[in-house]
Order: sequence, then C-alpha cells, then structure tokens
Amino acid sequence: MAALLGLVASLSYAQPPSSPRPDRSPDDVIPSDETKQRQAFNEISQNRRETIAALLHIVREETKPDKNGLAQFNQGGRLYHAIEALGHLRADEAVETLLDNINIPFNRVGGLGRRYEDPVIKALTSIGKPASAKALAHLSADKSEVRRTLYLAVIYNVEGEHLAREMIRASIEREKDPSKQARLMAALELLNKPAP
Repeated sequence: MAALLGLVASLSYAQPPSSPRPDRSPDDVIPSDETKQRQAFNEISQNRRETIAALLHIVREETKPDKNGLAQFNQGGRLYHAIEALGHLRADEAVETLLDNINIPFNRVGGLGRRYEDPVIKALTSIGKPASAKALAHLSADKSEVRRTLYLAVIYNVEGEHLAREMIRASIEREKDPSKQARLMAALELLNKPAP
C-alpha cells in the first residue's frame, strides 16, 4: 500500500514524457519482439487495472462517514491524490464512484463558464465523454441542487457550452417523468445564465 501511495503522490509531479527514466531502456517499455510486446501490453494493462482498483478503494474508504455521519477530507491527502490519479489515468471505471462523491467539500472556485478547481470535477473532466454521459443521467435523477450544478459543470467542461445545451434539450424531449424534466429545465436555465 505504501508503494501505491508513493505512485499516487508521484503522479502529480511526474516527469515529462521526453525525459526517459535512466534505469529503463526503450525495450523495457516496448520490446522489439512481437511476443514480448504482447506480454508487455498485458502486464501494463494488468498493472493499470490493479492501480485503478486500489485508487477506487482509497476513494471509497476515505469517503466513508465517521461515527457522526461525516466524512473528513484533507486537501493534500490520500483522497485528493487518488481522485487526481484517476483523472490522470482517464479511468472510466471510476466515473460512478466519482459522481457519487461529486460534492466532496474540497475548495471550489469559479462557476459555470469557469472550470472548477476541484479534484472530482477535474478528474471527471479528464475522463471525458463517459463522465459527461453519466453526469447527464444523474442531472435529471438527483434532487440536490448543489450536486446538479456540479454534474452540469462536468457536462459543460467536457462538451462545451453549445453541445451541453443541446444534450440537455434532447434529454428534456425524451424524458417522460415531469419531475426529472423540471430538473433538466432548471439545469438548462442555469446554463443559460451569464457567468458572473
């Protein structure tokens, strides 16, 4: 677990791709032999799956409520770095867990029209289309206005203003449930408000 935490912390300060590690040759990463290439790819894929699973475990454990029903969050702690790493990995496997924890109280700045400086929003934005599609589904279903604003921020950041509007309009037309339709219309109105 300590090695994983070191990996998570190092992802924030990773070397640029142009500076190779001195202890590894290019053949260590992508061997020239085709059989070894497949083996290397399988190993990289397996390591990615294990890393994502471990990061998701950290997010789930760190967001469990304490005996008072509250979760404690630390801006620079394990949770923050695990969420950040999931975004760097563009782990679409993490979308539901991140959406479930979208209102973790990290410092938020900005609003629609500005990207949130929030690790969950940033991670979901990095994941891209899978995150915006699921955020759209949550947008109509979730009764929390705060959470709906955050789902809207993900959709806006990934899709851009015009496409976000069109996606919400299309969802309004397809939606049969009047309460969900009302939530989507409220989101569209929020999106149409000029940024302060």
